[in-house]
Amino acid sequence: MSNNKEKRLEYSNGRYYMGELQDGQPEGHGAFYFSGGHYEGEFSQGTYNGFGTMCFDSEQNFSFDNREYDIRDMFMGNWVDGKKDGRFIHMYGGVPYDVEFRMGDSVTSKIYYDLPAGEELRGDRTIKCWYGGQSCFIIETANETLVFDWYRSSMPPLNPNKPVYIFVTHVHGDHFDKRIFSLTEKYNVPEIYIGYKRSHPETLGFFDDLSPEIEDLVSFFNGEQFLLTDYGSIKSLRSTDLGVAFLVTVGDYVFFHAGDLFCRSAVTFNDYKKILKDQLPKDYDGNLDKAARAKFSYMVDNTEAVFKEYASPLRGLKIDYAMLPLDPRWDDFGMITINHYLNISTIKHFSPMHMWEKYDFVSDYINRFPQHKDIMISVNPDKLAIEQSIELNKPYYVRL
Repeated sequence: MSNNKEKRLEYSNGRYYMGELQDGQPEGHGAFYFSGGHYEGEFSQGTYNGFGTMCFDSEQNFSFDNREYDIRDMFMGNWVDGKKDGRFIHMYGGVPYDVEFRMGDSVTSKIYYDLPAGEELRGDRTIKCWYGGQSCFIIETANETLVFDWYRSSMPPLNPNKPVYIFVTHVHGDHFDKRIFSLTEKYNVPEIYIGYKRSHPETLGFFDDLSPEIEDLVSFFNGEQFLLTDYGSIKSLRSTDLGVAFLVTVGDYVFFHAGDLFCRSAVTFNDYKKILKDQLPKDYDGNLDKAARAKFSYMVDNTEAVFKEYASPLRGLKIDYAMLPLDPRWDDFGMITINHYLNISTIKHFSPMHMWEKYDFVSDYINRFPQHKDIMISVNPDKLAIEQSIELNKPYYVRL
């Protein structure tokens, strides 16, 4: 056999391979380019074998106003004879989803308790947390564990001696997966709280197939509601998207998970500018950016007013730990969101979320508003001087 050499191999219809070859076929590491995308990773006997990424070009993507991001559709995992086999990460719209395959066929996945557990919780007024990306959080207090919007299949092993309370702000796929109900098979789950309107056309019948055992545990929240619990209380707030936001009192701690309650627009400024350009006469020679900005401000003003109205129940409250959306898609809306929450409430610690894995936006925020760095707990790619840097899927400890 000849030694592996990196070469280009041409196929029909414009397809080609770049990488290591052995006896005239792909062997080792390389990339295969086809119409609409490419695969990069390990090859054996001429086909995908081993770890690799299949990336599809996309004509329609989210458009971020702040910078260009690569948010193409892609699958990352293990391949056997050209087929997906095992657990994969499916990146879609910039967010990771967990999927599982058996020789190319999609199978029902389960919860895997394979994230680091970390040290036992110690010390007065200390909580133990995990951040799973997007809006996923787990908070363990001295007496209970709170699971917020965890939609991933990987979780840390939770403390088996504490009750687990599950919170779902709404049922979008980047906040909820029905696999979370399987926690009831391993832990004591006394209650499940879900932001959900049964008559909403987007989710009509979504929970019609709940088992009687799970249905007995579920409390649905729609709009502003209040519930006393064994450990404290829950107040739900209206959301600018589906579902609700949750204000949770646990003993003398107060936690707030905003869900998708944030300042937002139907489209980004960049997308609105494209829409306006198509509406204007072809011979328009004015300042398109200025015209779009003037019209777009109407959307901004109205959106901001709705957000502030829905967030108003937080005014004057003291919150120990808030999980707040810092969405980078809509111009400065993410920053407006965070600053409004910090202005109307006394928040001791906060973590930005709902960032579509674009954590460099944390740096953008801190560089513009350094006065808030001393209360921010976040993934921190640029190692800025914030209160506490954390890593995805690894435990961290916060003193309240």
